[in-house]
Amino acid sequence: MRWQRGGRLRARRTARGQRVALVALVALGSIAVAGGVALPRAHAELVTPWSVATTFAEPSNGLYGAACPSTSVCEVVGVARPDGYAARTLNSGMTWTREQLPAGTGQLSAVACALTSVCEAVGASTSGTAGVAIRTTNSGASWTSEKLPAGTEDLNAVACPSTSICEAVGLSTSGTAGVAIRTTSSGASWTSEKLPSGMGALFAVACPSTSVCEGAGASASGTAGVAIRTTSSGTSWTSEKLPSGTGDLYSVACPSTPVCEAVGQNTSGSAGVAIGTTNAGTSWTNQKLPSATRGLVGISCPSLSICEAINQPGLGLPSGVIRTTDGGAIWASQKLPSGVAYLTAIACPSTLICDAVSGNQLSENYGYVVSTTDGGSTWTNPNFLARVVQLTGLACPLAQTCEAVGERPSITGGSGVAIRTTDGGTSWVARGLPAGVVILYAVACPSVSTCVAVGQSTSNGGVAIGTTNSGATWTSEKLPSGIGVLDAVRCRSTSVCEAMGLGGAARTTNGGASWQAENVTTTIYGVACPSTLICEAAGQNASGSAGGVLHTSDEGTIWTSQKLPSGTGYLSAISCSTTSICETVGQNASGSAAVALGTTDGGTIWTSQKLPSGDGNLDAVACPAVSVCEAAGAGASTFRTTDGGAIWVAETLPPGVGYVDGAACAATSGCIGVGSTAASTVVLKHA
Repeated sequence: MRWQRGGRLRARRTARGQRVALVALVALGSIAVAGGVALPRAHAELVTPWSVATTFAEPSNGLYGAACPSTSVCEVVGVARPDGYAARTLNSGMTWTREQLPAGTGQLSAVACALTSVCEAVGASTSGTAGVAIRTTNSGASWTSEKLPAGTEDLNAVACPSTSICEAVGLSTSGTAGVAIRTTSSGASWTSEKLPSGMGALFAVACPSTSVCEGAGASASGTAGVAIRTTSSGTSWTSEKLPSGTGDLYSVACPSTPVCEAVGQNTSGSAGVAIGTTNAGTSWTNQKLPSATRGLVGISCPSLSICEAINQPGLGLPSGVIRTTDGGAIWASQKLPSGVAYLTAIACPSTLICDAVSGNQLSENYGYVVSTTDGGSTWTNPNFLARVVQLTGLACPLAQTCEAVGERPSITGGSGVAIRTTDGGTSWVARGLPAGVVILYAVACPSVSTCVAVGQSTSNGGVAIGTTNSGATWTSEKLPSGIGVLDAVRCRSTSVCEAMGLGGAARTTNGGASWQAENVTTTIYGVACPSTLICEAAGQNASGSAGGVLHTSDEGTIWTSQKLPSGTGYLSAISCSTTSICETVGQNASGSAAVALGTTDGGTIWTSQKLPSGDGNLDAVACPAVSVCEAAGAGASTFRTTDGGAIWVAETLPPGVGYVDGAACAATSGCIGVGSTAASTVVLKHA
């Protein structure tokens, strides 16, 4: 089915693990190729030609914990509702890989890593009725659930002073009392510890040694903060006296056994609080904070004198970071990128390098990371762990070189993304795009260096951008006024391109320097131009009640409708191997089955073709030869014909891949495709 959002029919994730597939137009050399291309083989039996080349991490809904056991390796945890989320970087945040978690793992609140390979994460179950502790001993390749003591409802923090010893704190099943548990067996077993009376939820714990830990949180009455310490490996805990007016404490850091810093808010909730001890908790001292510091929710101290803390004034309000270099005598505010909000945790593996994570993003509700490598003098723009939300278009001017476009998260919602591979899809590099691009739906590359991408602008109109230096830079191109969202683009040369979409079409004959509007008012999802003069466009008819195909033989000056078989619903893609032979695909009028239509006379007559059962809709087709075409869309297989559509044969996709949104083949082998599983956007390679 097609799903309408924001005035356009387009593929979007409608719920976790669900997607409505879309068409992605691809231009290859002199052959018009549409998204979903797979390469023909010499035989037609059922085969499994696709393999997964790259998996892009699915975006999290929020990040709540971070640990950086080295300056280049960090682990972050949070939630991708309703499940937990964990991701790791091995290169200082340049790329992140999502990790598979045990079933039943809900929101994760904290993570601690005794080594780069050994980490412990804690939180709650998916049901929210029990605490969760999971462990990895192989750098996140796999995680294992651990059995917790009865009465543990939710764990908020964890500290691991060694690979075998960890301390976790949180809330008991009573809903009002704190809980502390310890493992000395690498998580094989956990033991409950007795806490002083009056303990409410505990939000933080730090263990500067295997026997010494500092915990912090709220009193059972909710009227004050609490700090407790054990020097006996959790056998006993002692309450510590805090300065008057100290409210809930949300984070604690202990760079040594006598020196700790704790942060939170005052008892009225009107201002932030930072307190420090240099005598192992015997006494705590209030520290002066910058004005407008309301609630401090995270702290990390990479040395005895240097700490970074997060100021979160309220949900949706801009966050702040403050720093001390003299053990808390003076705290100074640092400047974050505009729009950064709801930072929840911070980890500093050195005095210069810190990563802070966000639990909630202003518009689209994605978690992200901001980083500094100079002690907070500058912080990076938000790094969303998923480089893409979805990839919707692909073009491969060479066998190993492809350009993919789509959408990625941004601080103000979605934004377009363009990524390039030069190694056949194994690795991808993202480039900056002009401002005002919400999403890119299609791309065409008539040469290695020259590409044109089209989609939607921030003003909900069409957008076209171009590159002439292999994607290193992209430039906005001016479209005629009134052009709506553009879904397809086709380039016959580096100077001549046709772009079409929702109620608009435009053509350039000078490489994008100018575009001229064409008289097209129907919705178009795919276009193919087998010659400079002739193009075929597929989508909906004028009323939007059925599929439609338009034809031009004069470079778009006049477009005429062609007659289609009855029962044809919307058409998503079209491909023409010659000026007279074309294939178009989509779904029937009821939306219950896919359709494929073929013509051998330039569209004078279109004929329905029989497809294998299984796919409810097809969103892409490509015909690299007169008799050979590949079609793809929603389902576990792609379809191929080697006899001009008389017989279509199914090709299976890798396990878990449910959609192929677009693909491109620059040669007769090694197709590159973009698609999705229930959890990730993937790049596929065709044998």
